Amino acid sequence: MTHPPHDPETSPDLAADRQMVDLNQRAGLDMDLGSKVQPRYGAATVAIMVCILMVMVAAVVWIVL
Repeated sequence: MTHPPHDPETSPDLAADRQMVDLNQRAGLDMDLGSKVQPRYGAATVAIMVCILMVMVAAVVWIVL
C-alpha cells in the first residue's frame, strides 16, 4: 500500500498542532499576523458609513421623484 506524498505544510497530527498554537499564544510567542493586526474598520465606523450611504440614497430618491 502506498502512502500519499508528504506535504511539509500540513501535519498529520492536528491535535498536536492545536496544542502548540495554544501554548505559543499563552506564552506570547505566536507570530500570527491575525493576532497583531487590528481590524481595518470598527463597528462604529461601519455604522456611520451605512448611515451616510442611506442618507445619500434617500437624497437621490428624493431628487429623482
